[in-house]
Amino acid sequence: MSKSLGNYVGLAFTADDMFGKVMSLPDALMRQYAELLTARFAAGAGAAEFERLAAADPRAAKAALAEEITASFHAKEAAQAARQRFDRVFRDKDIEGKAPVVSIPAADVPTGKLWIAELLLKLGFVATSSEAKQLIAGRGVKVDGEAVVDWKAEVDLTLGPLVRAGKRRFARVVLGR
Repeated sequence: MSKSLGNYVGLAFTADDMFGKVMSLPDALMRQYAELLTARFAAGAGAAEFERLAAADPRAAKAALAEEITASFHAKEAAQAARQRFDRVFRDKDIEGKAPVVSIPAADVPTGKLWIAELLLKLGFVATSSEAKQLIAGRGVKVDGEAVVDWKAEVDLTLGPLVRAGKRRFARVVLGR
């Protein structure tokens, strides 16, 4: 694993992030990760089982590996739930009905509108405004399915927009009291 190569899995990652990170690995690294990070797939019958699965269905093998690795750092139930959420979002493309609802106090937004970069910060999708601008410039931000290209674009929170930043961060935003 290497942070500079982007193929590391952080020990402090949430179950969802850990599962997603393993799923994003190149197929060529699956065997090595299975050997080094799992007891189940490291040798013997487990290794043979993993090889058969990888040959027949590489995505299923990677999902099994991701679940196994995630379960070793989180509860088995958390790993299973992360797999279900991942499949719902990435395989089934269903974020609309499953997006968490995030309420922003109306007092914090007197006009009902925020610049998209500021909204990304409030949602915790980015750590800095520079990161927000970079994500927006790379067309990695969508509001109600439309790509945002201007970091000063205003988002009307009174409409309850669905905001997506990258592949894994999304939320329905509402104004609260």
